[in-house]
Amino acid sequence: MLDGVLKVDGKEITGKNFIEFKNDGDGISFETLEDTRALLMSGEPINEKIVAHGPFVMNTETEIMEAFRDYRMGKMGVLIED
Repeated sequence: MLDGVLKVDGKEITGKNFIEFKNDGDGISFETLEDTRALLMSGEPINEKIVAHGPFVMNTETEIMEAFRDYRMGKMGVLIED
């Protein structure tokens, strides 16, 4: 979720949160309680642990720390704007 308020299964979720749905039903439903922006993605379950921090999503805290280190060292490339 980017911002706003969603009601999911009777629970209010506010902006900048990640919601992981169980893979045990026929669909999902939610209600917006104010202007809300959200990104809804789907795919096959990977059945692995997920750790998220900042812009990075990895499998372990160590991998997150390594990603931040690589970012700080410039190992993730550069963006050249026109």
